[in-house]
Amino acid sequence: MTKMLRGDSGKIRIFILAGVLVLALAGTGFFVLKGKSGDEKHKQPPPEPEHLMTLEPFILNLADADSARYLKMEVSLGVKGEVPGGGGGHGGHGGGGEDPKVTVIRDTIIRVTSSHTYRELLSAEGKEKLKKEIQEAIEHAVKDLEVSNVYFTSFAMQ
Repeated sequence: MTKMLRGDSGKIRIFILAGVLVLALAGTGFFVLKGKSGDEKHKQPPPEPEHLMTLEPFILNLADADSARYLKMEVSLGVKGEVPGGGGGHGGHGGGGEDPKVTVIRDTIIRVTSSHTYRELLSAEGKEKLKKEIQEAIEHAVKDLEVSNVYFTSFAMQ
């Protein structure tokens, strides 16, 4: 009779361990699947890809009244949708002339940038402020163009 109890006791332990294992696996599976479905609910559609519009270099005077200060910079714009000027935005030197939007964009960048002084543009904060001003001014001047970023690929002041 003691053998029967030990045998039953061993079977009971196996059933208990199997039950605990099944519950643990089921709980883990539930949380893994719930986590994935929760992520899908909060998933946003992917943003529209950004296209780069690279402009010809700028050389301009800064607004310093006490001395002649110059800035040479190269700018690329991150734009959404169609890029004015047919892709690269390298101006239309040669063929059929420049896209009118590119002319407006270049004029806007010159106007906004040349209103700043050397001291204002010397710091990283000043350059970031200029980028924001350029972005807002271009979007105001060219209504159907969404500028997502302004990149200075070269920036030298004297």
